[in-house]
Amino acid sequence: MDDHVEHRDARLARRVTAAAARILAEPEFAGYLHDNEQVNYVLADAAGKSREITADYRKMMGTLRRRTLFATATGSVVTLGGIIFALTTATEVATAAQGNAAGPWTLALMGALLLTPLVWVGAGHTRKLIAERRHCGKVLVDEIRPVLRDAIDKAVEDRRPPVLRITSAPGLAAVPNRLHRVTRPEFLGVDALMRDFNATSVMINGPRGAGKTTLLHFLNERESLPPDLVVSTAAPSAYEAKDFIVFLFKKLCEGVLEHPRANQRLRKRARTELLRLTYLQNLSVDRGLVVKMQGAVDLGWKSIKQLLQQPPGLPELVERYRRFAETIVTWLAGGRLVVIVDELDQMEDPADVARFVNEIKGIFGVSGSTHIVSISDDALTQLEGRASGVRSALDSAFEHMAPLGILTLDQSAELLRRRVIGYPLAFTALGHALSGGLPRHLIREARALIVAANAGGDRGLAALTERAVGRKLGELRKRFLPLMTPLTDDPPSRILLDHGESLLRNPSDDPETCLLLGVELRFHGTVLQIFGRPPQPGHPTHPRLAYAAGELAAIRSILPAHAKVARDQLTALRTELDLV
Repeated sequence: MDDHVEHRDARLARRVTAAAARILAEPEFAGYLHDNEQVNYVLADAAGKSREITADYRKMMGTLRRRTLFATATGSVVTLGGIIFALTTATEVATAAQGNAAGPWTLALMGALLLTPLVWVGAGHTRKLIAERRHCGKVLVDEIRPVLRDAIDKAVEDRRPPVLRITSAPGLAAVPNRLHRVTRPEFLGVDALMRDFNATSVMINGPRGAGKTTLLHFLNERESLPPDLVVSTAAPSAYEAKDFIVFLFKKLCEGVLEHPRANQRLRKRARTELLRLTYLQNLSVDRGLVVKMQGAVDLGWKSIKQLLQQPPGLPELVERYRRFAETIVTWLAGGRLVVIVDELDQMEDPADVARFVNEIKGIFGVSGSTHIVSISDDALTQLEGRASGVRSALDSAFEHMAPLGILTLDQSAELLRRRVIGYPLAFTALGHALSGGLPRHLIREARALIVAANAGGDRGLAALTERAVGRKLGELRKRFLPLMTPLTDDPPSRILLDHGESLLRNPSDDPETCLLLGVELRFHGTVLQIFGRPPQPGHPTHPRLAYAAGELAAIRSILPAHAKVARDQLTALRTELDLV
């Protein structure tokens, strides 16, 4: 028994090593490992953790092995019985056909007719088992990939001081996919609102770049049992709510027609609704009386009546939509109908937003379905400032408001680990602080740091921090040129801090601009002190780098809209870290 287990573990380790070698040959891994010579270490680490990291694979392979044995045994018995039956029947046929020249051909035909169904069924089972075996191989690769990333990252973190050695990172420019997605508590919270609380309408709000669209993709692509029907579209920028409901109704019909589990009755209903939404219907009624008399004389009367169907109004359209949604929910039998409307902030006029929400909210409220709409915080704030009815319209239309906040440092690290290999945590902390914890900006900061490192010169944390802050100051110079004139292109942290404090204490004719720019300069001066060189007295040690990065990200995220609050929080952080 021990020999059998040892042999099985050795075979599993060989499979893991082979799969790991294939993964490391991919361009993303190969480019990094070619420059850093860590292949043997990474392969050995993956092989050593073969049983630990392949739980799902081993479970699936065990199930597949049992099914294969059962199918083989059953197929052998059925095939043997079929052959015996075919031979017996063929013998009887041959005996009856003695003296007939067609006897041998009849024998062959009967044998083929009897064996063909067995061969067909056996081939189908074989194809299915082969497909499941390939799926098991994909599961193995998906289980090993994070382990390889962790092994590389561990080797990177062992280096002191941290150095950014990455030359290319295609994952930072790739279209987001399932492997790049970080599961956040907010994602699970929205999912729980639908599953556990039967929420029929949810609004997701958060800063631009916080990952609202990613959350909607998560809901669109998640696997559920029983499966859901998910329909996704973007909010309109300039057309009437009735037209949008027609468009959404069509998307719903198309979603049913594309769903692999839809039955014929539901498909027929979807086609009928789609035709009614797309084409006007013309009904023609022909009535007549014709009397034929001898002598080629015809007497007749004929009446033709044509009816052209009138397009439905908004109330009728909403009612038809709701009835069809109820039919879909009944068919899903435990699954959920999810309708996603992204980027409501495309509408710039607050009156249009309020009217649009009030007119489409009639389609909400179908039990077993959830309509999800997203809008950014700044757009919502602007709309509320320009029209007081927007907030009341949103509050009355949606059962739940689901805010989406910024990333934590751990989530930022996971996001970058899923997209790029060998990215040191210290640089993740720097990008997290500069991006304000927003996923979109975090990826941009990571790309900018890699570009700066590849431009030549020192690849250390301090040097790249100075280049990153210099790039930020260049952006500020374009926006606030007169107020930025006293600063050089590459000022030290003390100059930034003093100039920022001067703007805060002595604002010019535009106090709001001075407040915003003053906090910006002090923020970047603090980043230089914490991540840059030379270290100031009381410079935080590496374990406190994570804490400082998290606090700076929170300050950065509120700075554009709440400069005074950001100023107070930055002052408190500097005092806590003993920065002078």
